[in-house]
Amino acid sequence: MRSQFVIFSMLLALWFLLSGHFSVLGVTLGVISVSLTLMLICRMQAVDPWSEPHGAVFYARLTAHFARLIWDMLVSAVRVARLVLEREPKPVTAFMDAPLTARSPLGCLVRANSITLTPGTISTELEDGSISVHVLDRRDDEAEQLDVSDKQVRDLER
Repeated sequence: MRSQFVIFSMLLALWFLLSGHFSVLGVTLGVISVSLTLMLICRMQAVDPWSEPHGAVFYARLTAHFARLIWDMLVSAVRVARLVLEREPKPVTAFMDAPLTARSPLGCLVRANSITLTPGTISTELEDGSISVHVLDRRDDEAEQLDVSDKQVRDLER
């Protein structure tokens, strides 16, 4: 029950953050939408009512991962914009293998989606121990960024 309340609160906060409407209709629709979503999650048994929520260390690592992901997205967006606006030198596109040390399917999913969310990169294939990534410009320090994000996803699973 406690985990359901936490999920309800987080989804409702996200609804208000993304919608920006605090009218009676907006609040009502938010509560209805989040309630239906929570009912669907519980029906799918995605929330185990007997499990304890994660500790503060997990949430600190999750916050650090999202902060790093947002920072990477901003830096990459500037790099992609610069590549588009500059005439020379032409970008050198390439495929590269990024390390994958995640132990769970959820960790692999978070890792692949983190790569795809970053402008200029897209994960194309998941293999044992690595993800094939298409990068817009091979000359950038993409390999270092991919190693750092792999470490953060691995830390989330601890």
